[in-house]
Formats: sequence, structure tokens, C-alpha cells
Amino acid sequence: LYYRQQQLPPRTMAEPENPIRRAYLACGRAIFATIERTIPPFATFADNMRGMFLTSVEKRTPPFIYHALISPSCSHVLGPMLMLGLIMAVVQTTGRLTLFSFHPIFMSFGCATCMSEALLVYRNGHLVNVFSDIMGGTSRGQARAIHVTLNIMAGTFVVLGLTFILVNKEYYGKSLIPHTTHSLVGVATICMVVVQYVIGVAKIKSNQQHSRHKFHGVAGKLTYDLAMLAIVTGCLEFLPWTPYNLGVVFSFWLLWLSIQLQHRLSQRKEQSESGKERSGSDIGRGGGGSDQSDDNDNSRDREALMGARGDPESPGRKGGEGGDDGGKRKSE
Repeated sequence: LYYRQQQLPPRTMAEPENPIRRAYLACGRAIFATIERTIPPFATFADNMRGMFLTSVEKRTPPFIYHALISPSCSHVLGPMLMLGLIMAVVQTTGRLTLFSFHPIFMSFGCATCMSEALLVYRNGHLVNVFSDIMGGTSRGQARAIHVTLNIMAGTFVVLGLTFILVNKEYYGKSLIPHTTHSLVGVATICMVVVQYVIGVAKIKSNQQHSRHKFHGVAGKLTYDLAMLAIVTGCLEFLPWTPYNLGVVFSFWLLWLSIQLQHRLSQRKEQSESGKERSGSDIGRGGGGSDQSDDNDNSRDREALMGARGDPESPGRKGGEGGDDGGKRKSE
């Protein structure tokens, strides 16, 4: 009767959920649960091995070389220069631009330039300072926007590079199954890029950056390691071992080392700052307790002094001035 008076459509029962959508969601949850169980152990192991290697490098590297590597200008300049150097090496080897030539061009731009900068957006803050004037929001939001944009660019160029190499293999009748070291590492890199995109989207949608998907950063460093390893193995397998080409390969290794050292240094600074904040809060809590105990001691001393002087508020005065009890208390 109410729906008739209000001229509303009659209330109907909820329609059953589409079984295809239900199966799609169940498959997605299963894949995501598998990723969360599988990726973190490998990423943690790779992070420990990388940390041991970087520690040995820090101990054995001369100070002037170490300070040059941890400078943000090193990675900002070395990435684009390496991309141009690799393009020259590829064109010099092939003699002209072919379908295959675009594969290293797009892959190097996506991995050596965009991915390198995306890895350091949260660390050195240089790109945030450059684009902060034309961006709104907090510095954290600006860093996230730049990080997402650079990763989208990196993924786009990686897909373009993969497309060109597949078209080239199909055109020349070669097998699409990976069988070389470079191809196997490249497949692993692409799989990790896809996994990182899935985790990144889930992390943004959940809006719980500090409670879930903490392995996203460690897995990102592993993805960058695989990407640079794929570039180095590809150069060693395809390019002739001339001094110029070997210099390009060595420069890619220096770029990887510079990125990882900068990342490691920024992590140390964050840990030291958080440790200082925790120690300061502990000292504040301890200082408050001591002040409270001092106040209690002062109050007890004040009460004893008032009782000794025979103030009206003292227990002796309350018993009466001429009473025997009060006199005894005073004498005591």
C-alpha cells in the first residue's frame, strides 16, 4: 500500500549474481593469493643478497667514486645517455633500422630511463621538487602520481618492445619459445612487471599503504634487477664485444649500482630518523614519569613539614591544641 501511495515501483528481490562474474572474481582472488604467497620470499632473498653485495661495494669503493654514484645527477644523466648509446650500438650492428632494432630501443627507454626514475621518486625527491609547482596536493601525493606515471610509461614501452621482437620472430619464422639466457630473463622481467602492476593497483584501491602489500617495494627492486640483467645479457648476446659495446654494458651496470646505492642510502636515513623519533618519545615518557615521582616526593615533604610546624591542617592540630593526644603528637 505504501508503494502504491508513493507511486514507487514494487520492491523486488535482488537478482542472483552472474556466475561468470563470480568465477572471474574467484579466479582473480586465487591468483592474487598465489602472488602474495610466492613473491615475498623470493623478493626478500634477493634483497638480502643485494644488501650483502652493496655492503662489500661500499667498503671497497674509493670515496670519490662512491660519492659520485650516490649523487642523483649520476642516475638522471646516465639513464638517457645510455639509451642513446645503446641505440647507436644497435644501429651500428644492424646497419639500418629494422623490426628488431626497435626492441632494444623501447626496452632500454622503458627500463633504463623510466623505471630507474620511478624507483627513486620516493627517495631523493628531485622530480617532486621539479614538478611541485604545477602539481597540487601533498608531497606524498605528488610523489605517488609521478611514480605511477613513470611506471605506466615504462610498462607501455616494455609492451612495445615485446611486440616488436615477437613480430620480428614471426616475420623471420623463428620460434617464439624463449631458449636463451636473455629471453628467459626477459620473460621473468615481464611477469614481474605484470605482478607489480596488479599489486600497485590493489594497493591504490585499498588505500592502506602502510598495512597491506608491503612487499611491493622489495618486489619493485627485484623487478628492476631483472630488467637491467635482461639488458646486459641482451647486449652481450647480440652486440659484438667491441670496446664501445663493452663500455655500454659496463655503464648499465654502473647505472644499476647508482640506483641501488641511492635507494639504500635513503632507507638508512629514514631508519635513523624513525629511530630518533622513537627514542625521543621514549625519553619524553620517561621524563614525565620522573616529574610525577618528584611531585609526589615534594608533596610528601610538604605534608611532613606542615605537621612539624603545627599548621591547622596538620593531623596534630586537628586533635586539639590542649588535648593530651595533640600534645603527645607534638612532642613526638
